[in-house]
Amino acid sequence: MRRLLLALALPPALLGLACLGIGAYATYEHLAFSRDVSEATGAVVELVARPTGRRNPRFRHLPVVEFVTASGQRVRFESQFRGDPPLRVGDQVAVLYPPSRPGQARLAAQWLTWGSTVRNWFVAGGAGALVVSAAMVALGLRLRR
Repeated sequence: MRRLLLALALPPALLGLACLGIGAYATYEHLAFSRDVSEATGAVVELVARPTGRRNPRFRHLPVVEFVTASGQRVRFESQFRGDPPLRVGDQVAVLYPPSRPGQARLAAQWLTWGSTVRNWFVAGGAGALVVSAAMVALGLRLRR
């Protein structure tokens, strides 16, 4: 019976650890990017339709943004962030970019809001709670015997 409980508790534990690792990595990436960035004002120059899935694909329109770095370099990038409300061609947007790698620019609204980081921690916290509860159930059943 103990082996069965351990076998049943192992998959949720591994899944929880994986989710915790992903959440921690996403937060690390967020903080590392935010540490050394410059800000510029860019403009949405185009909206590109990208499918959201393979089955019954819907399309989301992602903005292509163009901005000029502090050194005068003109950079164009496609953002994965649509904006809320959705962005339109001609909209002015705040852009964050690492001065040594301006091609890795991101919209400030996308990156500096803690929404994505908070979401990651909720996923990681939920997975951690799942692991703890599964371990508690397994331990409780084990102690009854």
